[in-house]
Amino acid sequence: MGLKAAETVNSVFPNALQDLKSKSKETVTPANSAADEILKFKSLLDMGAITQEEFDAKKKQLLGL
Repeated sequence: MGLKAAETVNSVFPNALQDLKSKSKETVTPANSAADEILKFKSLLDMGAITQEEFDAKKKQLLGL
């Protein structure tokens, strides 16, 4: 690529390289599925941290029932 072309690219996309570098550092956190959340609450139930009623209510909420 010639100097003129490089200057054109730089003028059109002045922050392109920086944008790509910053985006590559971003991490994507996957959304927890309803099943993952239910398992988390089941674990809390098994530990005695929540009651059966609380677990059942949260399960219904997560399942949209």
